[in-house]
Amino acid sequence: MTLKKSETLPGDNNILRHVPWSKLRKDMEDNVLGVLGSAFKLRDGENYLSVTRIEHFSGSYIQNVHDSIREIRKYYNVKPKSHFSVGNVSRIKALYENQQKKPVRIVSYPTKTTLIKDGSTYNNKSHAAVFNLEQNDDELLELLAEEVWCDLHANNSV
Repeated sequence: MTLKKSETLPGDNNILRHVPWSKLRKDMEDNVLGVLGSAFKLRDGENYLSVTRIEHFSGSYIQNVHDSIREIRKYYNVKPKSHFSVGNVSRIKALYENQQKKPVRIVSYPTKTTLIKDGSTYNNKSHAAVFNLEQNDDELLELLAEEVWCDLHANNSV
């Protein structure tokens, strides 16, 4: 199902976020245990968290996750040890609003993207955005990482 730009994602949808190796929680042997809250911090100049809408694709859940990962690889240099974290829209909103007492917006946000392969541009219709995510509350970001963004997929497994 294609959504219009800025249309709110349905609660049963899931979004995927690229997580570099440095933002993964690991044990002493470098086994990945989860995601750090810092994976959801915005970089300077960003006003939303960039994610991919899994349900944009039309296969099974796992096929859609793999298609989402392949989509990100088209325009972003994903390192082999990176992972991808999946969060459910309703669960993200519920946890956030319970903690912050204000809404977070998760919307379809198609963008023009430059392909790594040849430098051409294309419309990335699966792109979505999380707006109003509180950036000064490290405890909240850790809680989101531990309780909501906990379905991990290793880049090298897809």
